[in-house]
Amino acid sequence: MKMIPIEDRVIMQPVDAADVTSGGVILPDMNQEGTILANVLAVGPGRLSYTGVLLENVTKVGDIVMIPKFGSVRIEHEGEEYLACRESEIITIVEKQ
Repeated sequence: MKMIPIEDRVIMQPVDAADVTSGGVILPDMNQEGTILANVLAVGPGRLSYTGVLLENVTKVGDIVMIPKFGSVRIEHEGEEYLACRESEIITIVEKQ
């Protein structure tokens, strides 16, 4: 079964604090700061503005993002843990060096 987010929602999977980027940089444990690093797995099409214009999401599949520790919904699907939130709740996209 595949999860497809609607509107401006984003489906993510938490990144283990010991994970290493492709450049060899160790990602710090941000959980102590009240934030979570997560890998974006699926992105909805965006949301409609008040005038009916589609505002597309900025995040894309494969991005590493930082979200508030308690700002997302936890989902368990087929034994795996996922997070879902609106794109506006994402704090930042973490660029790989």
